[in-house]
Parts: sequence; C-alpha cells; structure tokens
Amino acid sequence: MGGGKNYAAQAKELGNAVPKEPVLFLKLTSSYLENRGTIEIPHPLESLDHEVELAVIISKKARDVPQAKAMDYVSGYALSLDMTAREIQATAKCEAIL
Repeated sequence: MGGGKNYAAQAKELGNAVPKEPVLFLKLTSSYLENRGTIEIPHPLESLDHEVELAVIISKKARDVPQAKAMDYVSGYALSLDMTAREIQATAKCEAIL
C-alpha cells in the first residue's frame, strides 16, 4: 500500500499520515507479464482493488544519484496494473501489529 500514502485524500480516507517524501515501492521481475499475459487471481479472493500506474524501468544499479543524472538510469517505461487483495492486506496488517 506504499503508493496510496502519496495522495493526501487517499491517506486521509485510510487514516494514514501523509509522508514528507514520496513513498516508493518496487515490483519484482517475477511479477511481470509479457504482452497478452494472463493475470492469475487466487481463489476465493473477493475484494480486489486495482489501479493503472506508470512504471519506470531502471536499467542499472544506482545509489545516491544526483537529480541531474537520474535519467541516465532509466531504460524505459511501462503500464503497470497495481492489484491489491484487500483480504490478504488486512491480515498482513493485523499480523504486523501483533
């Protein structure tokens, strides 16, 4: 749920504080699908939320990159489907609190 905290209205709706810096989150390459790939949804999930996002593809390892050089590390862009299973997310949040 990292990305939602970047939007003040959504953070307020969820009862989260709005961070001072953007929250970034990563998707492993194992989560990629080729064009026309099939999204598999485990049964019996019922509450799925989805958003279409812009994904930035980073081409090489980097650390402490100056803003002026940041685009040297971007090799492309892709459309991304961010799908969240709310039942699993709720369980994970409860376990994290315990």
